[in-house]
Amino acid sequence: MSVFADLDNILRACPAEYLAEEYGPDATVESIAERLVEGIRAVALECASLGEHTGAQMPATVELADGTVTLTNWSLTELAPDFYGHSYMQIGGWLPEDYKPGLISQGTNHMVRADLPGIADVAQAVNVTVEAKGYGGPQRFMKIQWRHLSYPANWLEVLRETGKLPAPLGPKPKGPSPVDGLSYRAQQLLAHVQDDPGTRWQTGRAEQVYADLGYPKRGRRHNARSDLHELAARELLTVHGPDDSRYFLYVQPKETV
Repeated sequence: MSVFADLDNILRACPAEYLAEEYGPDATVESIAERLVEGIRAVALECASLGEHTGAQMPATVELADGTVTLTNWSLTELAPDFYGHSYMQIGGWLPEDYKPGLISQGTNHMVRADLPGIADVAQAVNVTVEAKGYGGPQRFMKIQWRHLSYPANWLEVLRETGKLPAPLGPKPKGPSPVDGLSYRAQQLLAHVQDDPGTRWQTGRAEQVYADLGYPKRGRRHNARSDLHELAARELLTVHGPDDSRYFLYVQPKETV
């Protein structure tokens, strides 16, 4: 039985109401099948386009502070965020067989520009990390990475709960930020507060957040109390109530005109 025969049987088994809602009241099995085939063709064209953008045709040229390299079978990839929520872009590709190790400094370097055929918008004049490794063959593989986006401190929790990354943080404002120098633990607490901005936050609630995040019980309550006060001192929270029933509220950021 052909794929199209299978498709025909599947569509005929679907409730008419569903097909009408998805594809319109005048749609027929034949017209729906044709639309699905067109979708497959579109995916094939997109894959071909991606093939060009991953170095299937033309080599890439990257100018670094101490020289220029040519990479074949290259790719441009956004890497998953690290522990702190920072994601990186990476250019990866194969160096020529006659490349001599040591010509380009590994570790911290500076990328002047990158010419990736088919991709116009590539970062320029950025600090990068360079790594070149051999895998037993005549060529070495080079990775060039630089900071791309930053995500909220609780990005991994959001990813696990929703299957999607949260929206990236906006560009860092000029001048000092109230979260500069704030511990990662307190940044995680702040992210939870921001997710529930109207809630009264007390030590017990903050302690439960740290318990859910897997922090050890020893010192957890003390850390929760001190971190709430630290956030208040940075004017991210306001303090309310008497000493024996104190709670904290999130300070909504002021909108800029």
